[in-house]
Amino acid sequence: MRRGNAGRGRAREGGFILVAVLMGATLLVALGSSGLVLARTDLQITSNFLTGTQTLYVAEAGIHHAWSLLDEPDVFAKVHAQGEMDLLDDVALGAGAYSVRMVALGGGGPKTMRLTSVATGPANARRSIEAILQHADGDTSLISWRESF
Repeated sequence: MRRGNAGRGRAREGGFILVAVLMGATLLVALGSSGLVLARTDLQITSNFLTGTQTLYVAEAGIHHAWSLLDEPDVFAKVHAQGEMDLLDDVALGAGAYSVRMVALGGGGPKTMRLTSVATGPANARRSIEAILQHADGDTSLISWRESF
């Protein structure tokens, strides 16, 4: 008699084990899926950071290119006298391009101008840098530098 009762108890537990295994499998699938989503998000963030950094360097190259053009005293004075102009327009560099605009700043004292370099890079990323240059005593120097997104 005892033998018969033991068999009946196990038969009732068989359904519970199946439910437990299914719940465990569902939990593992959910954890795996969330891991894949997090990995994909991390890759997208890294890609955005990379393209933003590349585009910032393209904008910086635009400032340095314009600065090198203005380094001669007579060129700086000539460009400064025009007041406002596009110094460089859509110069290709690597996977991006930059344009630089100049605005002469008034006031007494040394000649000063603001250069604004706007760059576009991979995945249509855009960055800009604004630099204030001053020409005094035969030397062109950087007064300020500001990056923006």
